[in-house]
Amino acid sequence: MKETFIYKTIPLEDSKEGSFTFAIITEPYGEKSPAVVSICAHLSDTEQWLLHIPMKQVKEVCKALKCSKSALKAIKKEKKKKLKKIKKEEKKANCQEPQES
Repeated sequence: MKETFIYKTIPLEDSKEGSFTFAIITEPYGEKSPAVVSICAHLSDTEQWLLHIPMKQVKEVCKALKCSKSALKAIKKEKKKKLKKIKKEEKKANCQEPQES
């Protein structure tokens, strides 16, 4: 029998009423189906996103989430490199353009 046990709620930053709700759902897809962690992002009373993570993959998902800050940092660094390269190429291209007399 499907049962839901809410064990944590976290306010969603930069929102008035938003929150993350964490729950364990037993038998979510029918009798003898394995339990899942359910994460619900409540954006408003009418808008929400729901994610079910199989219990066997919780550790792997946590590791991926822990990497998110360093991944964002790497993305920003790479974008900065690309922007710098583009600016350098634009500057070089401007210097090479023929001048009218």
